[in-house]
Amino acid sequence: FPSHDNAAELLNLQNEFRFNWNNVSIDAGGVGASVIDFCEENDWGINKVDFGGSTTQAYDDKAYNKRMEIWMKIFEALQRGELFIENSQLRRELLSPKYSYRVKKAKTVYLLESKEQMRDRGIKSPNLADALALTYDNKEEFIIENISYYN
Repeated sequence: FPSHDNAAELLNLQNEFRFNWNNVSIDAGGVGASVIDFCEENDWGINKVDFGGSTTQAYDDKAYNKRMEIWMKIFEALQRGELFIENSQLRRELLSPKYSYRVKKAKTVYLLESKEQMRDRGIKSPNLADALALTYDNKEEFIIENISYYN
């Protein structure tokens, strides 16, 4: 379970920014699993994202798993000029994983290098980049929610 420091930090962020917990996405694997447990115990309806899980139908013929899908969404936003990365660490992290090809449902799709493979190459885990990627899960629904809220 998250330490008291982590729990206090979550509560401080909520108190400061008054965000809707339904708009918070957390990686369901690794350390994120205990954070999710803590949030669920407090009835905070967060968005659990399984990086190794299935893609949405729109990315089924492009990405091997959810992590690759949401990283692809970042690069698509960059190509469309909707996103500009000023933080040099985040830029490095976005460029550090390699990708490979896999066959999925008789189609060749992209697979992002795992954190373990990156560690084997001496590359640190791309935590900032993964955090940014989490914001691109269900992005369309989030945008629609905000537009309807402000209209």
